[in-house]
Amino acid sequence: MAGNRYKTILTNRNTPTIYNSHVFPNLFWDGRAGSLAHQAMFPFEGFNEMNSSWTEHIIPLLEGDDQYPGMFQDAFGSSRISRVRAGEAIGAYEATISVFDTPFDAYLAGDTAALSPAAEAGRQLFFGKAGCVACHPAPMLTNMGFANLGVPEAGPNALYGNLDYGHGKREDLTVFPHQPIDVPADYMKFKVPQLRMVALTGPYMHNGALKTLEDVVEFLDQGGGPDLSGTGSKDPAIVPLGLTAQEKADLVAFLRDGLTGTPIE
Repeated sequence: MAGNRYKTILTNRNTPTIYNSHVFPNLFWDGRAGSLAHQAMFPFEGFNEMNSSWTEHIIPLLEGDDQYPGMFQDAFGSSRISRVRAGEAIGAYEATISVFDTPFDAYLAGDTAALSPAAEAGRQLFFGKAGCVACHPAPMLTNMGFANLGVPEAGPNALYGNLDYGHGKREDLTVFPHQPIDVPADYMKFKVPQLRMVALTGPYMHNGALKTLEDVVEFLDQGGGPDLSGTGSKDPAIVPLGLTAQEKADLVAFLRDGLTGTPIE
């Protein structure tokens, strides 16, 4: 058996949510991959993910299957199986993992009673005093950008005193040969996620440093954490908010109850 499929590896980053991932023009926390179809090709050969090989294991496995050649014939007009076609197939499936039936979506459609009183109070905070809208505008609840919130290191990085420079220091996988990127102004910036189904997709932040939604709200109410970038890249909008205990609870109610729709099974 090839790869690390029976090993547990502690990684530096948290697995991002797949819900509504099709809305983004680039994937991974640092944005190093392109579309879903492009991104889907890389985890198979990632040393700390599947640690396998397309040519030596995955394609022969698919070609030897009783059903996959016929399915590729139906999908692509040819039974030839390739890394690119497999990525397109996986990306097409992932694009169906889409949720836009939350109470907030009903509210946007005109149902002003769709949110509970607590969630409605939280919605007003989200788009008002708490300032969440700066990075998470409606209707997508993301600005598609990257931001440094001062998130502390976690996992192996915290253990060994390393730093994850995120979008500022990455390998651009959208070009070949892959191009190393080093932009100090973008150090410690990570993808701004969309927030639908956020109650079901913890832990939070790019490295899972925050366990609960309450932790996230408290962290942002305090103005995030220290800027570890060394280049002043922390978002200037991340400042202490001065929320009351009730306001924090209402904001969590909006995130938890207002943004949870039908889970994909």
